[in-house]
Amino acid sequence: ARVPASEQIAPWQGGLAYRPDEWARAFEIAQVTPGVRQSLFRFAPCAQRGFQASPSLYRRPTTLAGIDPSQLSAQYLTAGANGEVFALAMADCGQSDFVRSAGLDLAVMAAYSGRQDYLDKCIDILSAMRDRVPFQRPGWTMYTPEATMPAGGDGVWLGTSWGIEGVVGMLSALGDRVPATLRSELEGRLRAEVDLITKDWAEERPWFVRGRAYQSNQWIETSIGLVRACLFLKDPALIDAYNLGVQNLAASLDRLGS
Repeated sequence: ARVPASEQIAPWQGGLAYRPDEWARAFEIAQVTPGVRQSLFRFAPCAQRGFQASPSLYRRPTTLAGIDPSQLSAQYLTAGANGEVFALAMADCGQSDFVRSAGLDLAVMAAYSGRQDYLDKCIDILSAMRDRVPFQRPGWTMYTPEATMPAGGDGVWLGTSWGIEGVVGMLSALGDRVPATLRSELEGRLRAEVDLITKDWAEERPWFVRGRAYQSNQWIETSIGLVRACLFLKDPALIDAYNLGVQNLAASLDRLGS
């Protein structure tokens, strides 16, 4: 019920390992290479966006009134009684996008500059991600008054994949600067998101899985999140989930042509 057998590739049976910590290596090179050093300092203005951000950009709202105006989808206005649940789901997506962009920029500069105030803000952002269960709430398909929520919700979506990308990216940049307890809790959240993605694929819950929308960004980005989380966690027990993600992306590449 995943991808036709003719489109499958041989499953990987080796170990899972995330790419080396490229940021730590870049910081080392910057000490003796002015060009790299200047490139890293170009992150500074971007890092300010994350450092100065209101907590409403990354702490999950529970009501329509609590959504940051910049993350409020105007489409909720035409969703009738579904407006609030749709707006909250879209806010999840916006917050995940904030973490994978501004959060990552801030994490890079926190690690490179050693500024404690930058690190403290990173910890606050990551703590908020730890408390988001799941990364993507149901409701992203409820953008019309007639829409009805399927039993069990409408499934994983961009808030899922972008949330994974943000957490993995920030943890990778910060390394052991993140308290061990928080890091362990975030790894638990990543594992739960992996389980949710694989379950939703098996049950064909999201529309893009049922419709085999291989070329959709929703299929592609969720599969990328699945692969990235599995590699980051490095747990051999996740090999089937990893292979599902690779298989999904192989099908997408096949459809997209040369």
